[in-house]
Amino acid sequence: MVSCLEELHEFYNTNSKVKITPWDQDNTVDIDKIYIQLSIVRDDRKPDETAKEKLQDYAEMFKGYGGRLNSKRILVYGRPGIGKSTFTQKIAVDWTRGKKEILKKFDVLLLIKLRDVCDS
Repeated sequence: MVSCLEELHEFYNTNSKVKITPWDQDNTVDIDKIYIQLSIVRDDRKPDETAKEKLQDYAEMFKGYGGRLNSKRILVYGRPGIGKSTFTQKIAVDWTRGKKEILKKFDVLLLIKLRDVCDS
């Protein structure tokens, strides 16, 4: 019997392809061959200050300033078409494949796309 976690890993591996052209469903490439590192800025906002820090690798966003795992929410935002969905898909694939050490600390990673949840 296959566990839910094994099915989740299989799902992320199966869906690790990115469509190159929206009109051709078969024109896909593995995310590792096409993904480029985005420019990521950590923006910590507090009532009295805002601290910004450019990150070299997306894995750094899971760590607090002290290098420990940060359990707060992470908001990924940007203009349409900039790569937010591909970015979150890349994180899920990297978690499945064990590519980033920090991601191994998460027992389960659920990728929930808001466009699949919301009507608007």
